[in-house]
Amino acid sequence: MAKSRLVDTDMTKYGSCNTSEPPNWVFGQFGTPTKALIEHDFCTSHEHGLLLGLDALNSKRMVLKFDTSGKMEYVEMARSDVLKVVQDATRPDKDHRKAPSHRNASVAPTSHMTSGQRLRRRASFSQLPVNAEVQALHMRDLRNLDDNMDNATSITIRRQVILVHCGPLRCVVMRNALLMFVPTGADTLIQILRDKVAQCCAEDDDIAFEFRALEAIFYTLCKLLSGDCEKLVDKVSLALTRLSSASFASGELETLTILKNKVHEFESQILDTRRILMELLDNDQDMRLLYLSKVRSLPSRVSVRS
Repeated sequence: MAKSRLVDTDMTKYGSCNTSEPPNWVFGQFGTPTKALIEHDFCTSHEHGLLLGLDALNSKRMVLKFDTSGKMEYVEMARSDVLKVVQDATRPDKDHRKAPSHRNASVAPTSHMTSGQRLRRRASFSQLPVNAEVQALHMRDLRNLDDNMDNATSITIRRQVILVHCGPLRCVVMRNALLMFVPTGADTLIQILRDKVAQCCAEDDDIAFEFRALEAIFYTLCKLLSGDCEKLVDKVSLALTRLSSASFASGELETLTILKNKVHEFESQILDTRRILMELLDNDQDMRLLYLSKVRSLPSRVSVRS
């Protein structure tokens, strides 16, 4: 802990403060200047899930579930439960009918739409690959969403499911449901996601649910990152202001080092998120396979790898 290092000896003095304790602004305005407690102010630091028996295959954890109407509920699910839900979603209904071809679909005028709605409409009219190989979901894929595993940011497409791992957001997107593993201290995150899912589902258009869910996820991620950035800028600005003042204490240099590391971590998180989004946008086949509803309606055009 930084505080224990700062007060490692009773003889330690802190610049012009001439005290054996760090100045109040370090532990007041900044909070205790340790990486853990500084990060406590950031939504993206809440990455530890509510787990009941983490190592067991059937251990339960809290999951947020949204249906196609935007209704939210809390459920306890194990990884095996999630896998079963996805497998059930891949089975075609007995009375399932083939969706009409986009080539014959009528296109509503887009002049009154927002830019986001126009982008989603263009995505919904993408042509599907003729011979796409879609790997089935495995338990190892769900294991990568565990909060105790320090996995890189990723968007993984499997048969009839999209796995999104971006910061505190660990989501399972299906054509008829959205599941999010709940991190601790995630009240802000849940509120943003719930409101956005409800808004997207209330829109009167023909966009498939999976695209509504993805929009809500990325919107929530952007809001969290924006909030984190504002908080970080405020703390750095305060530290730089004190650095230029005559009252700057030598012990406060450690706080600057901690903030510098936090800025580097935040930059790395942003670049990593941008990278996986650009890779997805550059991969035409993956972009088309995001359309889970259409892929399901054309099973003969998609070969599945187990």
